[in-house]
Amino acid sequence: MPPFDPGDDAAPLDAEPDTCFVGSWMLDIDSWEAGILGVVSSDLTDPVVETTGSLSLTLDADQAYRVVGSALRTVTTGSGNGGDLQWVLGFDGDESGTWYTVSDILILDPGEAGPLSAQNEVEIDGVPLEGALGDPSSTPWSDDLDVACDATTLTLTPLNDPAAIPVVFRR
Repeated sequence: MPPFDPGDDAAPLDAEPDTCFVGSWMLDIDSWEAGILGVVSSDLTDPVVETTGSLSLTLDADQAYRVVGSALRTVTTGSGNGGDLQWVLGFDGDESGTWYTVSDILILDPGEAGPLSAQNEVEIDGVPLEGALGDPSSTPWSDDLDVACDATTLTLTPLNDPAAIPVVFRR
């Protein structure tokens, strides 16, 4: 963005964003599991959350981004009023696009390629629930995001979902 000239009639729409988030990041699995545990613990007895695989996020200075899910699978189990629950949430594949900011909000736009493939399945007593959860193609980073970051930690919190958990990444 060119520098603001006080003599211009038009002020810039946004100030230069704080770009501490530019760089390569890995999903913090412990934080991810704790966030999911926080969501299910009020509804399940003795919930267990186990995650395998990994997920990386790269935000380039040229406003390109890439998310790579490497067989990330989070399996949550526990017992509730309806029976024994198993929830599988997974991300596998590649998403790329452009990022931009509006005020202090980060937006990741995958463009026509679309978001990273997601698995979002729930079973109760071994019987799949259809339509129990939101859109299985949505991802925790597919919304307008509040950003908090420092040299080693990036936290993205979806703004339009009151039940959203902060997604923490580390360098």
